[in-house]
Amino acid sequence: MALAVFASGQRLERLIQNHLLYTRVEMIAADPSDLRLIRSVPPVDPSVAITLQASAKAEASGRKDDLDVETEQMSVSIAEEHVEKIVEELMDNAIKFSQPGTALGVTTFAEKSWFKLVVTDAGVGMTREQIT
Repeated sequence: MALAVFASGQRLERLIQNHLLYTRVEMIAADPSDLRLIRSVPPVDPSVAITLQASAKAEASGRKDDLDVETEQMSVSIAEEHVEKIVEELMDNAIKFSQPGTALGVTTFAEKSWFKLVVTDAGVGMTREQIT
């Protein structure tokens, strides 16, 4: 029972942290000076942070052998902590909605002037109506 309470507390903490992050992003988006500051972040290569975060999530869920990570080195103007959060959330969903023993993939690549991060799983998926 103590483990269940602890796990529930961790889920609640994560939910609160996500809500605080969302609120911070909304506040930044509403303030032009904050937007300029965010856009002036020096470019970083997110490939190491992506690989480490995806591997950590897969290992924590016992899915290390299911994970395939293919990243390209490139420069992206984003804070490393934001890259880690994005990968954490996408990996969490991929793990949650797929079965152990099925593939989990994380791929990055450049397409025109865009940085693309693709997280795949072999889960049930959603219908077009659910997506809408």
